Amino acid sequence: MRLSEFAQREPIDAIAAQTLTHLWASRFKGELTFELDGPGRPWRAHDLLSAYFDPDLSAQARRYLRDGFRNTPRRSRRVAQWLLGTALASSPGLRASSRPAFHVQGDAPMTDLLVVPGNRRLRLLDFARQRAVVATKVGYESESLSVEHRMRTEHRADFMVPVLEADSAAGWLEEPLLEGWPLPRAPRGHDQQASLRWARSAVAQWAEPGAHSRDTQAYVAELVGTLTDDLRLAHERFPQLPQVPTSWMARLQDWALEISTVELLLSHGDLQAGNLWLDADASRVIILDWESCAPRVRGYDAWVQELGTRSPVGLSQRIALALRAPDVQRAKLALFLLEDWRWFLTEALDVPGSACPGGLETLHEELTACVTVVLPQGAP
Repeated sequence: MRLSEFAQREPIDAIAAQTLTHLWASRFKGELTFELDGPGRPWRAHDLLSAYFDPDLSAQARRYLRDGFRNTPRRSRRVAQWLLGTALASSPGLRASSRPAFHVQGDAPMTDLLVVPGNRRLRLLDFARQRAVVATKVGYESESLSVEHRMRTEHRADFMVPVLEADSAAGWLEEPLLEGWPLPRAPRGHDQQASLRWARSAVAQWAEPGAHSRDTQAYVAELVGTLTDDLRLAHERFPQLPQVPTSWMARLQDWALEISTVELLLSHGDLQAGNLWLDADASRVIILDWESCAPRVRGYDAWVQELGTRSPVGLSQRIALALRAPDVQRAKLALFLLEDWRWFLTEALDVPGSACPGGLETLHEELTACVTVVLPQGAP
């Protein structure tokens, strides 16, 4: 997300400053403090590149910003985005296109630091130490970071970034600084679809030893109970959230109960291109952000990719097409759709404040459309 998008749901500059001050107190013995107003060195924010930095940002950090923006899979935008990214990430370009953010006090070196905010957390990239610190944003629960830490230590795999140091209670972990590109910004010659297919296969093999079966009726009862509670909370917090007709959830339950047992195993939970990283030498792909990892129905990560649920616009049509596919078992698809609905609600309810994340609103609009697009046609 861009900083401007974060700003629509939360005071992102203030949250970043508070989080960084807390991080420095717990990890670096308070060498630096960050405040919106006051004395100190003024830091800048770039809304398009989605980062905070010192005005004299080092060349290595600027190169990181450049490489993370100027590649695009969209053929029509390749030349323009390459030129724009190169210009924006230059020293004059950053100064001209960024805005004031907050002030930093302290004597520690700052020009090699780059702060990149995320949904629940932010990353502090330290190019001098070649390390990154992941910290839970102030106002957010640190449980997701605890899940991430546990998955990457107790269930360590070669496709994960190793954890070097951590303090789950203080809400941070430290890891090596990666060189390369997020998959959506990978160089033009890289086959992104092949990397996505590899990632879901790798996670499925990693999770297979823990696979187990449960009675479908009991599992669906628990799933729907949690989903119902989360829906109630979501409508209380977000009055503008569209109401999905009860007939849709009822039909998903009916379809799910067409099988007697459900196979469960660990899933990544958000296995999309933005959570994959291509190494600088293009020799391997690394899977990032394990905060949503949990046992779910077999094939959950594959369905996320096949249905494109993280971009839910048009989802009702994609569900209708999936139901018409001859090799699709609608009970398993229904279980996935219930679990993915719960994923969206969990993500939305974890965001402080009363602004409903757009993804959840769009999902509810698409699920409402399913009542007219999907239910009348039934399934093969």
